[in-house]
Amino acid sequence: MVRPEGTVVRAVLHDGGTWHARSDGQRWRMATGGEPAATVTMRPADFWRLATRGISVDEARRRADLHGDRELAEAVTTLLAVVA
Repeated sequence: MVRPEGTVVRAVLHDGGTWHARSDGQRWRMATGGEPAATVTMRPADFWRLATRGISVDEARRRADLHGDRELAEAVTTLLAVVA
């Protein structure tokens, strides 16, 4: 998802930490903070299930709190982790 350089998105896990990613205008990189254009707040277990496809993207969105730029927040919930 392309956003202007400096756009920040935040992911918050209840009692599990907070992460930020900042757009450079073409790609996203982990960042140390900033005013987010979108925030996604989830329980850690739901985040893990989403990342490993234990729940669907739609189910994850129902369980999460999405704030701000809706399209950007929804993009956060499409993540996939490869666990070896």
